[in-house]
Amino acid sequence: MNNGKGKGAVNMDNDKILEIYIQKVDKDQSELKQDMRDSEARIFDKVSESEERIDKKFDKIQNLLEKHDQKLDNVMNVVNNKMDENRKFMWGIVITILLSIIASIGVIVATYQSSIGLIRDYIVK
Repeated sequence: MNNGKGKGAVNMDNDKILEIYIQKVDKDQSELKQDMRDSEARIFDKVSESEERIDKKFDKIQNLLEKHDQKLDNVMNVVNNKMDENRKFMWGIVITILLSIIASIGVIVATYQSSIGLIRDYIVK
């Protein structure tokens, strides 16, 4: 079983095999660590790209909302101006109607008094 090799030679062969195995495990571990680093770098790059795309989309949406707000503000200003003009016009109509009613009442009172005066003059004569 020894094949002419002594116990020291077998230990030496075992040590050599163990050393080669350890070197292979170290190499595999180094390659695995490098693969992990490369994978992490790719993932980081993809996440960064996704964040940039999301930020760009968010900025676009925010700009659209700001433009929409500005358009709404402009429309509200136009509506408010028209309402103010309409309110002034309505007050003008109300004042005109009130003055017309007062003038009509005045004319009715004057006509009534004039008619009574004519009737008195007619009766008295």
